[in-house]
Amino acid sequence: MFSLELFKQLPVRIVIVAVLIILTVYLIRKSIKLFFDKTSFLDENREETLMHFAYQVTKLMGLLFFFIYVLSHFFNLTRLVTGSVVVAGALALISSILSGIILWG
Repeated sequence: MFSLELFKQLPVRIVIVAVLIILTVYLIRKSIKLFFDKTSFLDENREETLMHFAYQVTKLMGLLFFFIYVLSHFFNLTRLVTGSVVVAGALALISSILSGIILWG
């Protein structure tokens, strides 16, 4: 038989995570396609555009999660992720303030 020690090796864990991410992206894409096939509140061009956009976003998020997972084994990403969240929050706050000034100004 095989032992569970095989699943503790880094290359095997990376491959397992990659397969799980690919499966998740596939299922999300199928559910998006099923949603647009079952509904008809948008015209065909807009549905195609939204499906293409959703496919690209799911692909990008899958790649991002995979790269973060792989890099987390080699680097301490805690400070990087925390800093990026703070920067994203600050950018959202600045964007909201500027939108408010433009709309009300």
